[in-house]
Amino acid sequence: MLFSGIYSIPSEALTGSVPFALTLGSAPNLVLAVVQNTSNDANKFQIGVWVSGITSNGFSYNLDSAPDTGNYSIVYLAGDPGLFSDAANVGIPENALPAIQSKINAYKSPYLTEWDVRQYINDHAVQKNNRNAADLDYSPGQIAFAMESAAREFNGLTPYAYSVKAKALPKDDNLFLDATAYFLYLGSLQEEQRHSVAYQAGSVQVTVSQELIKNYSTATQMLYARFQQTAVSRKKIANLRQGYRRIG
Repeated sequence: MLFSGIYSIPSEALTGSVPFALTLGSAPNLVLAVVQNTSNDANKFQIGVWVSGITSNGFSYNLDSAPDTGNYSIVYLAGDPGLFSDAANVGIPENALPAIQSKINAYKSPYLTEWDVRQYINDHAVQKNNRNAADLDYSPGQIAFAMESAAREFNGLTPYAYSVKAKALPKDDNLFLDATAYFLYLGSLQEEQRHSVAYQAGSVQVTVSQELIKNYSTATQMLYARFQQTAVSRKKIANLRQGYRRIG
């Protein structure tokens, strides 16, 4: 099954939920969403939207910036990803089709994309300044650099059986998602450590970013340990296979 819909975003809203017009027996496999503004607003923001949860009744979303007017809408495509090639036939507005198609292409790409990373870290977000846990604000440049760092880190691990390129990171498992998330969180951890300020509250010394630093530290340790274990194991297997071929 494949269906689409349009939802008007309340002004200044960063998060919310979108109800499905259809009655479904179970949650759709995937929802892809984009933000559109087809009004005569003098200034129109390019707003990113990420789906953070899907049920049979609708989905929840997070925006990377809040709309300044009530003229922004979420256009979404939901259902079986195998049918997404029929997006033009299920009521997606023509002006939203290129953006929806871009997300379809990212989803179907055999390599890791910015879209994949954003979806992944929404599910493993670290709370920031007591905001919604999925309200992250990493820029495309930060994500691209984290993916480059992930490739360099993998290539530097022994044995040197093979290497990868940042623009062609395999996404058949979570190996490079873990590595990319690690470098994103590591950057956030270092930033919070630089800006951490201690002050006295009565008889107790309080560090503003103490809890946040603790959360980022826990996340980075877990992500890197998981990445390193899988990466080294995979490279050892590849190294053995190469040795067998040389001996044979």
